[in-house]
Amino acid sequence: MYKSLFTHFLKANEGKYHFACHSHHYWPDCSREAQLAYWDDTAKYVDNKWGYFFEKKISRLDQLISDVLNIKNKNFTYAPNTHELVYRFLSSLIRRDSKLKIISTDSEFYSFERQINRLIEEGLCEVDIVPTYPYSTFKERFSKKSHEKNYQLAFYSNVFFNSGYAIDALAEFSLNIKADYQLIDGYHSFMAVPLDLSFMGDHTYFVAGGYKYASAGEGSCFLISPQCSTLRPINTGWFADLAHLDTVDNSKIQYSNDGLRFAGATQDYTAIYRFIATLEMYKDKKISVETIHQYVIKNEDYFITGIAGTKFASSAIKQNLNFRGHFLAFDFNDSTRCLKVVELLKKENIICDSRNSVLRLGFCIYQDQNDIDYLISVIKKIDKEI
Repeated sequence: MYKSLFTHFLKANEGKYHFACHSHHYWPDCSREAQLAYWDDTAKYVDNKWGYFFEKKISRLDQLISDVLNIKNKNFTYAPNTHELVYRFLSSLIRRDSKLKIISTDSEFYSFERQINRLIEEGLCEVDIVPTYPYSTFKERFSKKSHEKNYQLAFYSNVFFNSGYAIDALAEFSLNIKADYQLIDGYHSFMAVPLDLSFMGDHTYFVAGGYKYASAGEGSCFLISPQCSTLRPINTGWFADLAHLDTVDNSKIQYSNDGLRFAGATQDYTAIYRFIATLEMYKDKKISVETIHQYVIKNEDYFITGIAGTKFASSAIKQNLNFRGHFLAFDFNDSTRCLKVVELLKKENIICDSRNSVLRLGFCIYQDQNDIDYLISVIKKIDKEI
């Protein structure tokens, strides 16, 4: 049904069944034209390209993302990856005379976990970790824990990378958390599950990117911040004060009064062009996030029914049937066994991935029922070898 939008990637991978779209989503054909358009605009505007990018392209992407998330009057910062944005945000909260107190979970992305552990080594922060499992009580446990201390930051995903577990009723969950600031990681939710972020107040931030379900590829991540933000990141670059570039006062470090206050320095905006093209494609074809989500959930349900009685089925991490991410996770209790299953699937031209003992199968709109039927048949075929 939607394969016609992704012909270049599908043709280049003919014979392969890509169920790792949660890791690296195929790019639509329109993104190739956008890539070339960036080159052409750079040739056309040369030194003046930055003004054109910010005035025409960045403002357009701001609006497209705002439409998807149902937000108004927010600031946007773009960067090549979410780690850069998260660390820059963290650097605005670090103080010399006290440790930064953070509440988070045991299921956050590797860059955040690594960065936080390094800050702990330096004695700059302390982190209280709330396990996501059991999922049925996670929201209650996290909220309760947040009221036990005066936390400066609550950092959490709303779809977790190692299970696909998704936080439903996100607005209610967020409003029940006690912390000076909240930073929500939407990397596995943006353009996958329907999100309404209109509840975001003056102390709530959101980070995500186009690498996965937005199908824009790497290099296109963003931070959404309130317009009233006065945070001053220690990790900062020249983009953070473009407005005063011609009248720099070195006696005082100034910051832009928009999303650029969290910006770094020069970056390649090719990914931004791709991001705009993909979101405009979805908009023009009236393919909403809700449409994508329902299509994927239908295929996931069909798959779950099809593998009933297999070892795969018994290894499935149970999810909220009404609200979950766009990949299904299977815990084989041992990383060696899990990698063996990944290799068995790979021999049958099925591409997937794993994290420790958990195997992940991603679902997306460039798959159809024939693809799902093949996956089901292979899983039944290899069942005795698992």
